[in-house]
Amino acid sequence: MSPSNLVEIDSHAAETLQYIRSSMDAATAIRVHGAAGVSMGLIGLAAMALSVIPRLAAHWLGIWLSSAVIAGVIGGALVVRPASINRLALSGTPIRKFAICLAAPLFVGAVLTAVLIMHGALDVIPGTWLLLYGSALFAASVMTTRTIGAMGISFMILGLFTFLLPMNIQILALGVGFGGLHLIFGWWISRESHERQV
Repeated sequence: MSPSNLVEIDSHAAETLQYIRSSMDAATAIRVHGAAGVSMGLIGLAAMALSVIPRLAAHWLGIWLSSAVIAGVIGGALVVRPASINRLALSGTPIRKFAICLAAPLFVGAVLTAVLIMHGALDVIPGTWLLLYGSALFAASVMTTRTIGAMGISFMILGLFTFLLPMNIQILALGVGFGGLHLIFGWWISRESHERQV
């Protein structure tokens, strides 16, 4: 076999290997539904609207915690539903890795929230939530798409900025993040999904 034939075979083998790797990465990526972001965004905007009503303003923490539970259940259901439709086992590697990436920052957020409440440091809770939720999304982007990573970075930047704001404006920052960013990126993800299908 001539050296030119060897080079041609090596080149073809490298291209084939690269194709197999990219196919495997695509097969293991989780496609997050844009509807999940939109739904969570609407819940975030509703929580902000309730929190700025003068007679409910003192209960902002309970409103946002309740909203987080509702949004988590709805968002989780919408993320898992396409996976089950595509016959991806919920105990399989992609879903498990996705959950692990989200779990650590969200667990830290829950623990820090309890500690901050015990110490009466309510004025740093909004920034903490935004920052840790952003880091959870950024970590989960390993198993999803770059769009989720961009969303995570946006949440982290907003969280850092929120620490500098007075408390009454921090509630609005929660709405901008959990409401506005979810809506914007939910729409963006839906548009990307539509373009892939066309």
